[in-house]
Amino acid sequence: MIARERIGQLGDGDPALRRALGFSASELIVLYAGNMGEKQDLEGLAAVAARLVDRREIRFVPCGAGAVRERLQRLVAGLPNVTLLPLQPRDRLNELLSLAADRELPRLDEKLYLEAFAQPAKKVSGASRRKAS
Repeated sequence: MIARERIGQLGDGDPALRRALGFSASELIVLYAGNMGEKQDLEGLAAVAARLVDRREIRFVPCGAGAVRERLQRLVAGLPNVTLLPLQPRDRLNELLSLAADRELPRLDEKLYLEAFAQPAKKVSGASRRKAS
């Protein structure tokens, strides 16, 4: 069970945090915060950011760590409307989330969850021993 004191409402965003991250007060922040893995389709986020590169009022902020972070970094290199942030400390998470106009959090539908995680132990164990290509 989650302790009652750990539950709170997100605010409207800390102006000091916005400034510290280099975001203007008028920018709409589209935030992805979480694991940067294969199943999150962060390439899709990069593609949308590239298509909206001329919309200076929209800033995409992928934040986190994981297997596809370096690939994402290459995909968004040179896009002025993208700020790639590292994994943030837990005590800064609510502040970060409160900046976002669109809080994009990872979601797995049931079928995807089962495909990803309901694997026989031998199959998962064998896959973990394969060399990355």
